Amino acid sequence: MNMSLETLDVGQLGAAFALWIMVAIAIEEAGNGLFNWKHFKDNLGGKGLKTPIIFVVSVLVCAYFKTDIFLALIGSVGIDSESNWLSIGMSALLLTGGSGTVFRTINRIREAQENVTD
Repeated sequence: MNMSLETLDVGQLGAAFALWIMVAIAIEEAGNGLFNWKHFKDNLGGKGLKTPIIFVVSVLVCAYFKTDIFLALIGSVGIDSESNWLSIGMSALLLTGGSGTVFRTINRIREAQENVTD
């Protein structure tokens, strides 16, 4: 496994981020329909169920559509692996954070790049 910035595939990384943001937004919007439903708000709102529900939905989406965002991200730096329960779980965790997690990650990468000194 050769993992370094020299092996960074920027195109693959960009595609992985695009996939991540699109799936995260789709899951957020689907979740909004459920979480804004009067019955959910009245009976289940405020009980800490949103995060576990979104995680389960994310696992199902990743597994059913063979959408392994974590594998796509690490593949961009040269890590070659096959999709498995751990990478699907990691993808679901990334999605559970929502689209805000994608943007925070992009900003962290920008900040790290700015702080790199030769």
